[in-house]
Amino acid sequence: MSSKIKILREDYPTLINDDTEIKYDEGWHNIVEGMLAAIKIYEDANLGISNLTPVYISKIESKFGALDVEFDGGDDVVQEIVIFSKTLSFKTCEKCGKLGKLYCSTKWMKWSYKKVLCTAHAVELYYYSIE
Repeated sequence: MSSKIKILREDYPTLINDDTEIKYDEGWHNIVEGMLAAIKIYEDANLGISNLTPVYISKIESKFGALDVEFDGGDDVVQEIVIFSKTLSFKTCEKCGKLGKLYCSTKWMKWSYKKVLCTAHAVELYYYSIE
């Protein structure tokens, strides 16, 4: 996975750099890559033409079972791209990228780790269904 993140850093140096904290599992890589590509295309087309400020992403991580992205700059369109990516993560297994749902690490949902997983990975990791 670290080699894929290294490639992302090389492909999108204006959006993410070595200081950007990146922590997510393999299954969400296509979501993150698509998000970065969409932001870059939009930024290239509109920077200098509109009131768009350059986007810098400081963190990309899994948080409470969803993709969490912290960034500065951009505008409403960039915000919508990030929201769309987060929405995709709610139904995508963090481990393999297949269709998934929210599971928790213990029967006590309030105090457990939450992950979006397919059934196979939920069983493998001993995660419990929330529904």
